[in-house]
Amino acid sequence: QRLREDAIRKIKSLRGMLRAQPARLKNASKDGFTSVRLALESLHAVMEAAEQDVEMRQDVEGAMSDARVAASHFCEQPGREQAARNALKNFQLEHITPVLLEGQLLDRLPEL
Repeated sequence: QRLREDAIRKIKSLRGMLRAQPARLKNASKDGFTSVRLALESLHAVMEAAEQDVEMRQDVEGAMSDARVAASHFCEQPGREQAARNALKNFQLEHITPVLLEGQLLDRLPEL
């Protein structure tokens, strides 16, 4: 029972660091990334201790999966931004780069 309560608390804490679908870091910074990484490590320990509790393992796995997606997205952001800068330059639209950066849209340019 105590393990389940600990898992629930840690899952809520981790989910509090993430935005909903698609999973993204609320604090998109190195500090935010580090917090999520530490929470993942903590949940991994809970997962190992919860070998017999299938339901709890599924809850932990879901939270961990969302956190991994958010962390990967954060780590890949510089590459996406550079690709967007190159595309804008190729179309002679690099003058709109600052506006897209300000609106946090530059790395999402391929999605738009």
